[in-house]
Amino acid sequence: EVKAFQLAQSKMSQKTAQEKYNELGQKNQQLTQSFQQNQAVLQQGYNKEMDSVIKTVNAFVRDYGKTNGYAFILGQNEVGSSVIYGEEASDLTKIITDTLNAEFNIEDEISEEDK
Repeated sequence: EVKAFQLAQSKMSQKTAQEKYNELGQKNQQLTQSFQQNQAVLQQGYNKEMDSVIKTVNAFVRDYGKTNGYAFILGQNEVGSSVIYGEEASDLTKIITDTLNAEFNIEDEISEEDK
C-alpha cells in the first residue's frame, strides 16, 4: 500500500494525498500495536514454558542426586556455574550469613534503622 501510494502520490491532490498518508499512518500504528501485543503473548508463553522446563530439570537433578548419593551436582552455563543440587546438611548459607552479620555488625545497623 505504501509503495502504491508513493507511485500515485504525484497524481493526487494535496488533500487526497494527506488523507491517504494519514490513513496509512493509522494502519501502521494498528499493525505496530498488534505486533507488540502478539510479541508480548509469545514472550509470556516462552517464559512460562522455560519456567516449567527449569522446574522439571531441577526436580530431576535433585531426585537424581538424592537417589545416587551425590553431595553436590554443579551446573554451568554462559554466565557461570552454580550448585544445582546439594545435601541440606552441606548448606552453609545460615552459618555464612550469621558470620558476615556478626563480622560487619549488620544486625545492629538493621535494628537501629528499624527503630
